[in-house]
Amino acid sequence: MVQLLNQLTIRSKLWLGFGLILSILVLAALVVSFNLSRVSGTIDDVVNRTQPAVLDAQSLETALSKANTSLGYYLLSKEEEHKQAYEQSLQQAEQLLQALQASSISEANEQVVPLLDSLQQRLVQFKSYREKMLNLAQDNIANQPAFGYAAQNINPRGQAMLQLLTQMVLAEQDEEASDE
Repeated sequence: MVQLLNQLTIRSKLWLGFGLILSILVLAALVVSFNLSRVSGTIDDVVNRTQPAVLDAQSLETALSKANTSLGYYLLSKEEEHKQAYEQSLQQAEQLLQALQASSISEANEQVVPLLDSLQQRLVQFKSYREKMLNLAQDNIANQPAFGYAAQNINPRGQAMLQLLTQMVLAEQDEEASDE
């Protein structure tokens, strides 16, 4: 190999060097092009399939949180706007869950399907409490059991004690003052 190189002219050696450098550059360009196409495919997958599903999941979490908050405010204030916000948030959560189930990520990833089914069951369970919770807002005794306990047990005793104290004070007013 050394003898072959010694027999070549300087011009041939330069062309051989340029050819070697050119072949290395072509090989590097092919490797970079291959890796770039893989990265492009991954980015396309993330942007077109994964990111919309993640955004829908975050919107679902926000809708459920808003439903809980609105329900709490409705139970305390009994304002119709909070009830409407609660019902709208429930509808939005159901729509977002359906969008997640229909998305391509649920078809591509088998691990997502059981999670979405579990979420569906929990949302159905959450919605099943709707009537009970709305009825609690109308019934103060059921909503705040302490009021019911006070009305049944404490208030009658308090009224009886107040009547007895009033009778004692009136009885003392009618009697004449004595040394005792």
